[in-house]
Amino acid sequence: MKSRNCSDRAQPRRTRAIWLGLAVCAVLGATSALAAPYTYTFHYKLVSGQGTATGSVTFDDALLAPNSQSTPCDLTQLISFDLHISGLPTSPSSTSFTKADLADWAVRTDSAGRFTDINFWMDSCTQNKVNADGYAIDGVAPFALAVIIQTGAQVAVFELQRPGIPALSTYGVVALALLVLLTGALLVARRLS
Repeated sequence: MKSRNCSDRAQPRRTRAIWLGLAVCAVLGATSALAAPYTYTFHYKLVSGQGTATGSVTFDDALLAPNSQSTPCDLTQLISFDLHISGLPTSPSSTSFTKADLADWAVRTDSAGRFTDINFWMDSCTQNKVNADGYAIDGVAPFALAVIIQTGAQVAVFELQRPGIPALSTYGVVALALLVLLTGALLVARRLS
């Protein structure tokens, strides 16, 4: 009788161990599923000078986690960058910037996953670049970007509206749904045992 009693107690333990193993696998899978491109489209407002600036940046959405930041002088997490500026008071009055023009960039989030900075530099990390039109961009404050001509003079300063908490990517939503389903299955299995 004792051996039967022990095996009866061992069965729920094995079941729990299996469910725990599945939960760990799901969490690891969900973490890797979160690594996907995230695109943020921005419209800058003019602070000084003249002109308009619009564009987008695409980066690894792992940087959307709370208290995260891009690595200084490392453009590997930056997938793409396009910035178009028009109406400048100098010639040419329009110019564009891409990832190839950048020396550095920054994305930072707070403890709630809200952006605390999104910025770009061409004069950074021992590099001093200008684009084909002779313009450079320089992050002068969180969310603020200056357009500089080759002589070093600022021709415009733009500021992003502070973006809120970014939405989860499609992969993140799927991973979250799987975690919720797995948690529910674990609770049901626990009640049945």
